[in-house]
Formats: sequence, C-alpha cells, structure tokens
Amino acid sequence: MLMKMKIRSILAMFIVALLAGCAQGPSDPTEEAFRAIDQFVLHSMETHGTPGLALAVTKGDGLLYEGVYGYADLKRRTPVTPETLFQIGSITKSFTALGLMNLWDKGVFDPKKPVVDYLPWFSVQSDFEPIAAHHLLTHTAGIPANRDDIFGSPYQAWALREQATAWPPGERFLYSNVGYQTLHVLLEELSGEDYTGYIEDLILEPLDMQHTNAAITLESRASQAVGYNQPYDDRPSHRSRPLVEAPFHEYAIGDGCIQSTAADMAAYVRMLLNRGQGPHSRIVSEEAFNIFATAHIHPSPENGEEGYGYGIDTGVEDGHEYLRHSGGMVGLYAYIAADLTEDVGVVVLVNGPAYMVPIVDYALQAIAAANRGEDPPPLPDFEDDPTLVENGPDYAGTFRSESGRTIVFEASGSGLLLRDGTEEIVLENIGEDLFYTPHPAFDRYAFTFGRDDDESVVEVSHGVSWFTNGRYTGPRDFEIPEAWSAFTGRYRSFSPWFSYFEIITREGQLMAVTGEGGESSSGETVLLPIDDGVFRIGEEVTPEVLRFEDVVAGRALRAVWSGQPFFRVP
Repeated sequence: MLMKMKIRSILAMFIVALLAGCAQGPSDPTEEAFRAIDQFVLHSMETHGTPGLALAVTKGDGLLYEGVYGYADLKRRTPVTPETLFQIGSITKSFTALGLMNLWDKGVFDPKKPVVDYLPWFSVQSDFEPIAAHHLLTHTAGIPANRDDIFGSPYQAWALREQATAWPPGERFLYSNVGYQTLHVLLEELSGEDYTGYIEDLILEPLDMQHTNAAITLESRASQAVGYNQPYDDRPSHRSRPLVEAPFHEYAIGDGCIQSTAADMAAYVRMLLNRGQGPHSRIVSEEAFNIFATAHIHPSPENGEEGYGYGIDTGVEDGHEYLRHSGGMVGLYAYIAADLTEDVGVVVLVNGPAYMVPIVDYALQAIAAANRGEDPPPLPDFEDDPTLVENGPDYAGTFRSESGRTIVFEASGSGLLLRDGTEEIVLENIGEDLFYTPHPAFDRYAFTFGRDDDESVVEVSHGVSWFTNGRYTGPRDFEIPEAWSAFTGRYRSFSPWFSYFEIITREGQLMAVTGEGGESSSGETVLLPIDDGVFRIGEEVTPEVLRFEDVVAGRALRAVWSGQPFFRVP
C-alpha cells in the first residue's frame, strides 16, 4: 500500500535538474509513479500554456502526494505553493448537495417536494408539474443554464420567474447554475443559517480543511492564484496568444463559491472515497450518501454508465466506479476524481488554460499500477499536432461565393494550406471538418467544411461568408426575412463569463457566433424563430431563448439571452 507523502515545488529553472536527479538509482513503484506524474504534468503545462497547477493524490486513509508547479502570479513570478488558493467553481455544487442531504438526515428536507413548498415565492413559467428540489439537484428542471449578468446574488433564483421551462421536470438533463443558486437559497431557508457558516460547520471543520474558504472574498484575494484568460472574447482561442489576467470578483453563492488548496480538496475526496465518512464523524448518513452518489439521470443516453447524482458526476469505466466533477470560474479551473473501486482520488487545480482530465486519469492509472507493484504506464500522447491533416486532399480545391469571390485550399505534405494571394497560411485542425488560423486576416472565425450525402466536401463557411466547389448540387438561393436585418451585429455585456456574441445570417439562417470556438467547436449556434424577434437557441426544445428588443432606425439596440441583457456595440 502507498503510504508515503511527497511535496514538491517544481519551477522551470530546475526541471531538468530534478528529473536528472530522480533518474539516479533504483526506486520503488511508488517513487516511479510520483515521478511519472510529475513528468506528465510538466509536459501538459508546457503544451497547453498552463501558468500554474496544484495536484494532490490520496487514498481513503491519507494523503499520498502533493505537487505544486509553475506560477500563481506570472507578473511577480510568484510560485504556486501548497497554501495557494484556487477557486474550485462548480465542484461547490457537491458541497451544496451534501448540505441539503444533511438536512434530509435531520428530517427537514425532502428532495421530492416541490421547491415552492419551501420557498413560496419561487416561480417559473411552466405548463408542467411543479419543479422539485430533486430536479434542481440533477439539472433536470428544464430551466436555463445561466443568468451571468447577476453576479452571485439570490436575485438569480427570484429572476427565474421571467423564464419558461421547456419540458416536464425530470425528462432530460440541462446543466444549470441557476438551479444550484436556487438550492443555495433553499439551504439557508431550511437550515436557518448563513451558507458560509453552515458549510464550514458541516464539511470544512470536520474534514480539517483549514485552508478552505466557503466564500470568495476580497480578503482572500492576496492568497489566491491569479487567474488567466485568452486576450480575446470574440474569436476562437489559440495557444500562441499571450494570456491576460482575469478579473477577481467576490462570490458567495453555492453553485461555485469555494476557494481551496489541493491538499484540502484531497481531504474532501477522501470523504467521497469513504462514502460520507470523515476522519472524526460522518458528514451525512450512509443512506444519504447513497442518494447523493446515485446516477439519477444519464446526460448522454448513448453511454448509460455515465450519470449525474446530486451535484456529482457518477460513472463506471473498466469495472471501476467513479465520482467526478469539474469546476470553472474566471480564469481558474478545477477537477476532482474519486475511484471508489481502487480507493484512490486525484485533485487538479489550475489558473489558466489546461487539459486537466488527462492528468487526473494518468495519475489514477499510475497509482493503481504502483498499488499492484508495477511500473507506471507509459506517458500518454497528447493530441496530434493540429497542423497535421491526414485527409488534407478532402478539403483541397477552389471554392466560390455567389458574389464570385474565391478561396483556395491546398493539401501540402501532411498539412492543409489556405492560399491568400501569394501567401500560404497553415490551417490547424480543431475538430471534425473544422479548421482555424490565428492569421489576423482570418482569425475572427473558424473554417467549417460541409459534406454531401456521399461524404465529399462541397462547401466551406467562414463567418458570414459561404463558398461552394464544383461538386455542390444543393440550393443556392435562400430567403432571409427582412426583419432579421435589424438583429445582425455585435452585442456585449459586462458579464465576466459570457460577455459577447455576434448575430449573422448565412444560408438562410440566423446564427449567434460566440467567442467560444477553438475546442472542437466553431462557436456558431443556429437560432430558430418562435415569435417576432424571439428565437430558440440551438434546439427546437430548449429553455434557452434569445429576444431582440428596442429596435431603433432599423437596428435592435438590445438582445436578452435567457434573461441576460446584451447591448449593441459598433
């Protein structure tokens, strides 16, 4: 059994020396696992431009390993330390759910009761049966995902009265932060206590999480890692761009208000591994924990082993039972995983772009191998070089727009080039039939190729531009309602999460383009009309609705995305 704990602070200036030193002399599987995890973390950070990272590995009976890497503050060159705080984002939801299940243990909370029985003022426009707390806990209430212009306020729960549900409660999964903001209010109402104090008394103190805050406050800012974002919010992200500091905000609502360290979060994961048992007492009863950790809904029906409990992802993979959850705030991200079968868990906290899941998965595999007395598995390969395009000839050729403009793509060796006059621009594959370049002439949008029934590439779009080649046989003339011209343009909000979108028309469709492309997504969403100036966002059945308002001189000056107002900008 692995019982040794190691703490390392690894900075770029002595990575080589560390790895060389570790390579000298024989070592047991435990040391090999820790060293392999270090190597993989450092490789991942270099590949993905991660500023700083904290990692912890634990078994049910104690912390095994803690590693801190890189910088908490790039400008000041402040290293990440074991005491550096990170915001854990939506992992907070599991704390909120456990808080409610503790009230279930006490007989004062029934998740199957309508929310309105506990909060008489709670209201959502609906033609269906009442929403129960169970539906909010499992993201099946049929309500919108966010209301990001209201920053961490109970008003977000009250404002649901302005929104409409899209399906009967429990019918399908749609991740909703607003749902857990409502549960925060419910927990305070039923407990008679402030959320922060309740979580401290129920979870943080019993688990000895002494460096964790149940609310993000200005007083804790100096102890927290600086978050980092991409510099643009209106175009796909790209690794080549320098990161910028993300804004810091106070936050005290139970969908994402906790700050913690890797070691403290490992204590939380130990409680998950022990099914609700802490080092001194149970957090919730075994029955309550089983309800918390049961897959009540399967978000992806095609994969029945992946489910969602109460604020926690559940799943079975290769015979191993897992509890997992990710979290994301503004420039700060977190991931936890507990392998209940192997009795091992991993925590990863970062302050910028990162691919956390491969790190967590590899650490779990390395420790499992060490438990068996084996060497760690080989370091996994990262995704292929995006400039390598095996099927480049599929996309090669000349494409023309209806106005006669042409665009030329060429397969060159193992890559795909865009020819712009005499300039050859290398394209990067970011998804199926999806390419991007940070070249300033084309960096606002991804190139999205379309295929015909024979799987031949016949068209390509780039923002409002649409081109076809000689194999295209589909329609070329599209009717666009005259009223839609009032909606096209750029819209902004001061939300730190969702601050921008652009409305375009293409191929007879009205579309919203966000700056979220770049990771297997073009960032484009088709808008489906349901009334004058009102559109469903992306699907026929969805609570997400975009409404255009205040049309002046033929232009809408305001657009409301599921309750969040945006305003037209030049």
